[in-house]
Amino acid sequence: MFRSGLLIAFCLLLIPGRITLAGSGTDAVVEAVQAECAAIDGGLLTLEADAIQRLDLTGDGRPDEVIDGRDLSCSSSRTLFCGGTGGCRLFLVVGESVTEEMSKGWKLVRLGHLPVLLLQVHGSRCGGTNLRSCVKALVWSEGAFRAIGGD
Repeated sequence: MFRSGLLIAFCLLLIPGRITLAGSGTDAVVEAVQAECAAIDGGLLTLEADAIQRLDLTGDGRPDEVIDGRDLSCSSSRTLFCGGTGGCRLFLVVGESVTEEMSKGWKLVRLGHLPVLLLQVHGSRCGGTNLRSCVKALVWSEGAFRAIGGD
């Protein structure tokens, strides 16, 4: 895996065909996770090449962004973005709106014209333990991500 210092990671953000930051929502997330990492013994944040993915999460034909904690690392904390039985932090960026979820895996699917983000989540969300399979479905509606039960 490509791992190097923060400077190289941010330089890669500027190379065409690599990660592209679009909008202050994504910038705000990157700045916030960088600050979280730095607060732990001066850690340095590294973003893998696939850390920021551009997908249409809302169905409006414009790309939004998903920042997956699996592709973020902090030099001073192995579990800051991914760890434990809950999975990894996942940031969903639609314009200025940022929604954070925990996920063991995710996939964007289409239900007719509607984009649906499927998240594999901890089994406790379905009334069991981590051994119970559980999926949360999110859709963008009226300016926010919605799911049954509202959580």
